[in-house]
Amino acid sequence: MDDVVNQVLAISYIGSEALYNSIIYFFKEARKLTRAVNIFEHMQNSRNLNCRPSIRTYNIIFTAFLSRGSNTYINHMYMETIRSLFRQMVDHGIEPDIYSLNYVIKGYVLSLHVNDALRIFHQMGVVYNCLPNSFSYDYLIHGLCSQGQTNNAK
Repeated sequence: MDDVVNQVLAISYIGSEALYNSIIYFFKEARKLTRAVNIFEHMQNSRNLNCRPSIRTYNIIFTAFLSRGSNTYINHMYMETIRSLFRQMVDHGIEPDIYSLNYVIKGYVLSLHVNDALRIFHQMGVVYNCLPNSFSYDYLIHGLCSQGQTNNAK
C-alpha cells in the first residue's frame, strides 16, 4: 500500500478529499500514525482545494490519536496534539460536529483533564451550536467518577 500511496502523492493533480481520507483511515487501522499524519499534512499543503482536510478528515485523525493506548501519560501527550489540531480546525473555518467535540471531550477525560472536558461540554450548544448526545454524557460521567466526583456525575 505504501508504494501505491507514494505514487498517488507524486502526481499533484490526482486525488480528492475522500481518497486521502480513505488512505488516512487505512493507515490508522494499520497503526501507522506517522504515515497517517504525513498524508494529513500533504492534504493541508495541497494546491488542489478539493483535497483539503474537512471535518471528516479531522475526525479520522482524532480517532487515530485517541486509539494509541490506554496509558494516561500517552493520552496526555497526544491530547496536546488533539487540542492544537482542534484549534487549527476552528481557525480554518471548519465547524466542529458532535463527533469532533466528543473526541475532544474523550481525549480530555482520558488524559485526566476533566475540567477541560467540562468546559468543552458547556460550550457545545453555546459556542459550537451542537447539542451533547449520550456519548458526551458517558465520557463526562466516566471522567468525573474516575476522579471521585460522583455527586457531579449524578
